[in-house]
Amino acid sequence: MMKYVNANMRSAQGFKDSVYEGAAQKIKEKFGIEVTGEKCKNQIRHQRSVWIHIQELKRKSGVSWDETKKMIVMGQEEYASHIQAFFKDAAYLNITIANYVELEIVCGHGHAIGEWAKSRNSQTPLGTQQMHVGDDEPSQFTDVGADGSMPIE
Repeated sequence: MMKYVNANMRSAQGFKDSVYEGAAQKIKEKFGIEVTGEKCKNQIRHQRSVWIHIQELKRKSGVSWDETKKMIVMGQEEYASHIQAFFKDAAYLNITIANYVELEIVCGHGHAIGEWAKSRNSQTPLGTQQMHVGDDEPSQFTDVGADGSMPIE
């Protein structure tokens, strides 16, 4: 899905069905697993709900965000109290959140730069590992062609 975001194949409304079908085809080619575009769509929907929950946790009082470790940090007392009431949140507190950057780009409203981005004239990724997400910037994503077509590498 990172490649589809990078190729500007996501609109403000999300990915088109043809993108999910393309992702299903890539999964089949790479891993030999039969999945449908609908299953890919449902997985992204689930990941988006995880992303939203992480963002809600980051906004809670008494927590901080470690940008380097991609970790929501909560004090020991607050953590114990919070986990008692919300035990499933243990997967997101005081540990590095796996694939956070990818979640931010695919499920959030960021756009890829760095290792996930390509220059406008190149098909090869750039060499840095930075990402820029600005809340005050308009979305830079565009829709796929009117006929729903999309290139699949």
